[in-house]
Amino acid sequence: MHAAGYAVRMSVRRIFFVSSILASSAAIAAGCGSSDNAERADEATSGALRLLPAQTWVVGTADLSSARLDRAVDTLDRLPVWGLVEPELPASDGKGLRRALLEQIARELADDGKEHVTAKQLEAAFGNHVGFAITSGKSLDELDANDPPVAVWIDVDDEARALDAMAAMLTGKETKHEHEGVTYFATHDDAAAYAVIDDLLVASSSSKQLERLIDAHEGDEDDTLSGASAAKSVLGASVGEPLLTAVVQTDPLLAMGNATGADELTPDWIGASATIDDSGLRMRTTWSNPHALAKPDPTSRELVERMPATTSLAQATAASGSELQRVQHAWANVREEANLDLDTLFDDACAPGNEAICTLGSELAHTVLEDESLADAIADAGATVSATSTPDSDSRGAKDAAIEIVGTHRSVDWKRPATLDAAMQAAGLQVDVASDGATTIRVRPASPLGRQVKDALADLPDESSIASILGVDPLQLLKPAGIVLTPRQVDELDVMTLPPGAKSLVTPALEGDVDTLADDADYDDAVKSAGPPKRTGSYGYLDIRGWARTLLTTLGEQDPSVARVQSLVDNNLADLPGVLWWTTREGSGDDQVGVAEFAMPIRD
Repeated sequence: MHAAGYAVRMSVRRIFFVSSILASSAAIAAGCGSSDNAERADEATSGALRLLPAQTWVVGTADLSSARLDRAVDTLDRLPVWGLVEPELPASDGKGLRRALLEQIARELADDGKEHVTAKQLEAAFGNHVGFAITSGKSLDELDANDPPVAVWIDVDDEARALDAMAAMLTGKETKHEHEGVTYFATHDDAAAYAVIDDLLVASSSSKQLERLIDAHEGDEDDTLSGASAAKSVLGASVGEPLLTAVVQTDPLLAMGNATGADELTPDWIGASATIDDSGLRMRTTWSNPHALAKPDPTSRELVERMPATTSLAQATAASGSELQRVQHAWANVREEANLDLDTLFDDACAPGNEAICTLGSELAHTVLEDESLADAIADAGATVSATSTPDSDSRGAKDAAIEIVGTHRSVDWKRPATLDAAMQAAGLQVDVASDGATTIRVRPASPLGRQVKDALADLPDESSIASILGVDPLQLLKPAGIVLTPRQVDELDVMTLPPGAKSLVTPALEGDVDTLADDADYDDAVKSAGPPKRTGSYGYLDIRGWARTLLTTLGEQDPSVARVQSLVDNNLADLPGVLWWTTREGSGDDQVGVAEFAMPIRD
């Protein structure tokens, strides 16, 4: 078991296990925010980018500083449910959690029951910040499994101790080499190589791969990720001081499998980060090619804040009107490069007996993806905002709306193509729009689509449960009257209720007759904690307790025992004022990046 060959084979597993277990364990006790270690984290990330060739397309980092873990534990400790989790952890503070993690790593690196390195050695040698990267622009299916172009790194507190720890983890018989003035070490069969560069211990799968990193470090900065503006901007736009971050360049993903038409799509850097700071849990996605934010009146955030204070879920999206034009442009590029035909695609996927429904699907796809008159008509209508609002079950009476749809009042000057009308008729779908905007949707019971609707409903739970959740009885589609959706104009907005004709709870809020979310204390707490921007593309708010109460009420109609957990759920959610999410643009370095953020505040 202790033969040199076995130890060498284990070396790669050991090096990469150190980084992976640090990163994965961070998710268990994820915590970050302001800390005395923030500058060190920035230095570690900046140093790593200087080592990574410009072809690098995946980068992930993690931070396990004790202060951040302490902050996470303190924040989570505000939740009653945390009392069920805490006894299962090996320690109750950041220092203890970090030490337990290092002890676990030391045990995992042992063989024949003998530890080659101790937790104390690891703690003295290494810092808190680890990272991983795929340093080639090739897609995953093209990488050499025997010598993958990867890099892992961890910041070093004591170089001598770090090298001693690595020797203990491996065979202790590594050979010493020089490249571009940098000293590095490799196992005797070149199964792994490592070096300390700029206070980072960097490892790769071979001397060749490590020398690529050294060449990048010693060469022109513009040939590294440190010189890649988009990558740095996306990384720099991470949420707060993140515990976990990851960025991916889309070029290899678009080209994976030699996807035809990928060259016409815009390459992008996409990032993700997560933290638990003093305010609560936050997660963020960023990207390097953001579109301009639409400018409707009201904005998406303003519209959500005009919903009733009793709303359990509200979300709004602003649109510039050009979205469908962009979709059609992207589809046209892919269609031409790949020689695709929508009719053929639907015919190939169509089951026998469903020809009329498949034709309808094909015509709908043609309309959305290829009818430029529709895209132009929507663009001509200008910027809009639309929202949905779902009330708390405690505030909703039997005749009140279950869901309400609110949107900018406008008309789109467009006429359905005759081919689409014919396909709808053959499938059994009828959609009529009256001059006042009322829309009637019917499905002929004996039609191909009618039979599909009946079969689908037969496989679903009781229709009354669906109706209570969605606000619409799906069986109404098959009746002569159909489902009639009638918008009511309130100031500059259209309001539509589900079920149709139900009493609107949104209208009094829009007219200023009842309290709105902007007046609600829980919503105010969430906003003060999360700090969302004024200008957003999409914006949403979830009253977690109200939503859970609505869900339990619905389930309780089928199973009375569900009501017994109501007080327990309310107690465990009492410290969560609500969840916010939004999309926006912000400056990062010299660039603008797109941002999608999710924030779950936890009260003190």
